[in-house]
Formats: sequence, C-alpha cells, structure tokens
Amino acid sequence: MSQLLLYYLVRSLLAVPQVLLAATKADLLPSYSSSAAVRQKELDFVRDRARARGIRAAAAYAVSAVTGEGVSELAEAVIAAARPERRNVIVCGAASVGEPTRIHPYSS
Repeated sequence: MSQLLLYYLVRSLLAVPQVLLAATKADLLPSYSSSAAVRQKELDFVRDRARARGIRAAAAYAVSAVTGEGVSELAEAVIAAARPERRNVIVCGAASVGEPTRIHPYSS
C-alpha cells in the first residue's frame, strides 16, 4: 500500500464528521416564531435534544420546502462542510420526506 493511500485511509478513519441538523417544516411553526430570538431558542432546543441522544451538531437550520426558508443557508453550510477536501455528505431523515430531492441540486 502506498504511503499516500495509507495517509488518506488513516485520515478518513480519524476524521470527525460535522453534523448539521435541518429542522424541517419551519413554515408550520406559529407566526411568533419568526422573530430571530425565538427561532434561535427553537433551534437550540433541537440541538439540545440531539445532544441528549449523543449527536453533537455543529449547527441547526430551520428549513421549509414550501416557503424556501433556510434552504440556501443549509445548502451553503453543506457545501462548506464538504470542501475543501470534497468530503462525503450523508443526508438522513425520516422515510419519504425528500432528502434526495433537496440535496441533488447541490451535489456537483
């Protein structure tokens, strides 16, 4: 095995993945949630719930496929997390909620 291949293999095994949470259906939240302070508290709650389950998220985003809210911010964060080394991006969620549809435009 070449030293370069071994280097990348060890590096990928030791790499800590960056987790980005997407809280979907943000358009269904009450209208008072639109203030930045309230929205941040809601996202902090989502991160705290994930942390309680052993998931250490770097950030959380409120997104809506209906209104487009938060989609561009999440896409920018995903692209930034994948660069500069073109790391793999794994999208997961509940079945049949459209992960491939949401992420496909940013796959190149």
